Amino acid sequence: MSVSTVKCETCSQQFGKYRCPRCQMISCSLLCVKQHKDAKGCNGVRNKAAFVPLSGFNDLQLLNDYRYLEDLQRKLDTSSRLTKKSYWRSRNHFKLFKLRNEARNRGTRLRTMPLEFSKRRRNRTYYNRTHNSIRWYVEWKFPAADACFTSIVDETKCLSDALNEIMISSDSDPLRAHKLQRYTSRDKDQIKLLMKIEEKRVDYVRYFELDHHRSLRDNLCQRSIIEFPTIFVVLKEDWDKYQLEEKQDGHKSCDDSGNRNSLIANGQHSVKSPVVFPLTECRQESKDSCDSSVTACEDESPVESSIIR
Repeated sequence: MSVSTVKCETCSQQFGKYRCPRCQMISCSLLCVKQHKDAKGCNGVRNKAAFVPLSGFNDLQLLNDYRYLEDLQRKLDTSSRLTKKSYWRSRNHFKLFKLRNEARNRGTRLRTMPLEFSKRRRNRTYYNRTHNSIRWYVEWKFPAADACFTSIVDETKCLSDALNEIMISSDSDPLRAHKLQRYTSRDKDQIKLLMKIEEKRVDYVRYFELDHHRSLRDNLCQRSIIEFPTIFVVLKEDWDKYQLEEKQDGHKSCDDSGNRNSLIANGQHSVKSPVVFPLTECRQESKDSCDSSVTACEDESPVESSIIR
């Protein structure tokens, strides 16, 4: 039966124009549609799971059922992905929190990104509680060879040893050996290890030089890292392409601070025997990266400071 040949079931004055998908009630205007929804509590949404007798089952009903099953499957898949994602976040939240705290205790400001970023998903840095050390996921970039390699480096390992492992592994890989041929034929004094200074303006691009003979932990002290360290291995002829930051004379190793923390924890120092160590001047923008137990500041002259219990 056509809708236009039936009177409106709400006002009974005009011929019908609309049929409700849910209750099949005929209305003539928007006002009548709203009145019938308020009166019967109808939401106007078709009941996709409503019973249809076999005599009334046709190709359209079959297509509606097929689309209904597809919609259910799509919602199940979405729910499953969200459940796995929330479980992964809750499981790794504590590990990430512990990693940031341990990095801060070593004088390193570790910044993490949301899970949706590829750099966050690629990061494999973790804290080894057994050995009380951070295993950094390091990205090595070789600009002269247009190559990039990654490795897991313990924070106590010397940078020269970590770089040698990358070079030695190229012996078993002919393609890598061909790419790093310009680097393997050079002496160490012709190669610089640089890292980009993070958390600066977009137009402020500066690098700081790493010490080959010091550990990764010492080199990352007083620095900001976004997810994981990215080290540029630069040859001598390309040094002028990388603008370095102004050298600061007060930069000290983190080893002294770590030893001092262990002595304080064991109660071997008191007010009567003060500890003397250099303090430095922190920039206001990165002041929170200096841990209270690690002296991550620099000054031109050392100042005496005593530990007050």
